[in-house]
Amino acid sequence: MADLKVVDNLNVLADKITYPDTLKQEDWNSKIKYRGVDFKPPKQLTEARACYEGKIPRLQVMLAGEKDPEQIEFLKAKIARLKDKYACVVMEEAYREAKLVDRVLHNTIYYIDLTNGNDANDGLAANNDHSWKTIEKYTSVTARSAGDIAYVRANTTQTKTDADIVFDEDGTFASPISIIGCDSVTNDPWGDASDVRPIVDFNDTNYQFNANGDDCWIFTRIDVRRGADASSLFIISNCNNWGINDCIFRESANLYFTVGIYISKSSVDLDSVSFYSNKTYNMYCSDGSLIHCNNSSFNGGAATTDYGLYVTAFAIVYLYNCVVGSTTTHDVASAYVAYSQLYAKNCLFSDSVIAELTNLSSSFFSEDHNQTRDAQYAATYAGVVTKDATIELDSLPSIKLTPNSNCANGLYLRPRLHDPFDFVVMNCPASETTITIKARETAAWSADPTADEFYFEASYLDHAVNATRSTVKSAQTLSGTNEISFTMTFTPAQVGNVYVCCYLKKYESGKSVNVSIKPSVS
Repeated sequence: MADLKVVDNLNVLADKITYPDTLKQEDWNSKIKYRGVDFKPPKQLTEARACYEGKIPRLQVMLAGEKDPEQIEFLKAKIARLKDKYACVVMEEAYREAKLVDRVLHNTIYYIDLTNGNDANDGLAANNDHSWKTIEKYTSVTARSAGDIAYVRANTTQTKTDADIVFDEDGTFASPISIIGCDSVTNDPWGDASDVRPIVDFNDTNYQFNANGDDCWIFTRIDVRRGADASSLFIISNCNNWGINDCIFRESANLYFTVGIYISKSSVDLDSVSFYSNKTYNMYCSDGSLIHCNNSSFNGGAATTDYGLYVTAFAIVYLYNCVVGSTTTHDVASAYVAYSQLYAKNCLFSDSVIAELTNLSSSFFSEDHNQTRDAQYAATYAGVVTKDATIELDSLPSIKLTPNSNCANGLYLRPRLHDPFDFVVMNCPASETTITIKARETAAWSADPTADEFYFEASYLDHAVNATRSTVKSAQTLSGTNEISFTMTFTPAQVGNVYVCCYLKKYESGKSVNVSIKPSVS
């Protein structure tokens, strides 16, 4: 039978992939084997084909809008690889349908021995005759499909000094593509009984792990170190649903600017990750990224890292049960926040400066601050809000508002502890209502804030059916350390939530105001 041609099968792409008519079956078999397609079950071939048909046009759109010459070349190379893999999948399906090949099919588990493996192997067993030697053999050379797993042998090392380690395919939310460093208990196919994470060492060269436009990957138990790329040891950009678990990112030390992980336009979950000795930032989060980080540690290390986290450009970061600067402190601050939000729960911050905030759009909230139950801390561009057990109002610890100099020219400080919008939310009836909240100066100010410099404001429903609102503010003024009851009286037009916020628009060095957390309603 004449050799099959791939051209007509590839018209689903924005531009056709063509190969010479003279490419023979033995040539295709060689390409198919190189891409690791020959032993994939039919379901995985179908999934891989669907991935390429959706992803190649998507990357072409990214390429058309890209301005960075380095990223342009990166995307061109990636698209070319994916087209080649796609062609191999299509040809493999055609050869099988025509019964031109007889394959021995395998499951989706692969094995990498960074010390003793060989990339000429098939990667299908944990021994020297089968295991691969490099991670890129799995991430970019061979074709991946959803649910693939690669086990990397414990206590082995790959020194990578010639290129980035890049990712190509997408997994799915239900079946991500995984890379798992082996341990002595759960995953030990070699029987090494070792808990030493496999190491990827960039040996102070300008290379890194690089994921761009690759969704649904899990990266587990890898020690990544000594990169000198100007961005990071690991860059995740334009990616959805990534998981980074039980990894170490350390010793990223470019002369000017280096990061442990750089995350841009992506959603990433991190769990039990350790960062240290990354010269500029341990983790950089930007461009609308959504990041959850649990049980992880950020330390300055020997490189005395400037910041634990750098959160900018409308990123949102959630920290749970993390420690920042507890072993070795950071040079500047635990976190830098610009036009973004950083939320922490049950986290310990040991740096002398917890958060630097650059504008009114920046905010930092810490619930159970420094791992103390019911301790609260919030930082904004205009000052800091904390729980104060030393001054009680209504027999409960109060909220202390401490403005900084950014509060001086009409800027405001709101007592937000872990809610990004309002101080108090309560349901009120459609009848006259008075809300009373106590406040006092922590220590007497030289000039008490006026009723326009410190006040409460309530927002209530003013229409019987619609969701329109009016506001009413308190008229009382502070008087030194005396407890003052601030009141707002209004009549909602319908039953619904009333939102109350407190504003402090005055700054005096070293002075603060305490507010009750127990408003009364009558």
